[in-house]
Amino acid sequence: MTGTQNLAYFSKLGKRQVSEQRIRELVEMVGLRNGINKKVKNYSLGMKQRLGLAQALLHSPSLLILDEPMNGLDPEGMVDLRNLLRNLAKQGVTILVSSHLLIEMQSLCDRVAFIQEGRLIKLENITHSSVRSRLKKIIFQVDRADAAQSCLHNYKSAVVSEVSDTSLAVTLDPEHVPDVIERLVFHQVKIYDMYKEKENLEEMYLEIAKGGGR
Repeated sequence: MTGTQNLAYFSKLGKRQVSEQRIRELVEMVGLRNGINKKVKNYSLGMKQRLGLAQALLHSPSLLILDEPMNGLDPEGMVDLRNLLRNLAKQGVTILVSSHLLIEMQSLCDRVAFIQEGRLIKLENITHSSVRSRLKKIIFQVDRADAAQSCLHNYKSAVVSEVSDTSLAVTLDPEHVPDVIERLVFHQVKIYDMYKEKENLEEMYLEIAKGGGR
C-alpha cells in the first residue's frame, strides 16, 4: 500500500471516524508530503518513522508511547520531531519515549527514568536533578589562563581543571562565583565569557548504573 492507503486503513481501526482532512494535516505535520503517495515498502527508515508517528496520532491520543522515534532520521528530521513532540506536550498529550540516545533525550524530555536489567533504578526531573551535588563546573574564557589559575590556587572553595591558554574550568558552589570573578578582576585577569557546563545525561546514567551494581 501507499502511505495514503496505509493511513486510511489505520484510520478505520479506531472507534471514532477519522476525516480525510485529519489525515492530510498529519501528513504535513510529520513531514511526509513528498512521499505519501509512494509505496511504503520503498520507504527509507526515516520515512517509516514519520509514517508510524502519523499512524499513532490518527485518533488524537492522550498518551503517546514511542520506541526509538529518532532512529533513521537525519539531523533536520530529528529537530522537526523534537519540535512536534514538544508542541503535542503543550497541548496536553503525555509522551513516553524509550531510547538509548541519551543526549537527544536530554534536550527533549522533562523527566527521565533509568532502567537497568528490567528494573527502574532512578526517576529524575531533568532540569532539577538531585543526582549531582551542588557543585558546578564553570568555564571561564579569559586573556591569561595561567594568571587566573595562580590567583585561584589557594582559594579552597574552587578547584581548577582543564586549563588552556584562554580558558579554565572551575568547579565550585554557584554561591562562590561572584568571589571568583572578584579575585580574577583584582588580579587584572580579563573575563570575556563564562558559562556553566551542562550535565551530561550519559554520564548521569553511567553514574547511577554504577551505583546500582553495574
